[in-house]
Amino acid sequence: MNVLKPHLQSTVFTLLERNKSQRQIQRLTGIDRKTIRRYQAIFESEKSGSANSSIVVSGGANPALNGGTRLSRSVNE
Repeated sequence: MNVLKPHLQSTVFTLLERNKSQRQIQRLTGIDRKTIRRYQAIFESEKSGSANSSIVVSGGANPALNGGTRLSRSVNE
């Protein structure tokens, strides 16, 4: 899955917080509305989840969007 760069993610989340529509965000950023819709679903789930949770997450990009971590294996002959 393709992932927006962190600064674009931040821009989309900021505009969603300011109640901008998907079309307005598309016009301002050039990001496809389907992509904005995907990030809006994440934004809404985090917003509703944060009201019910006392866990604070710090760090960079959203782990739900970066595909997780992948372990590499070495081959010994």
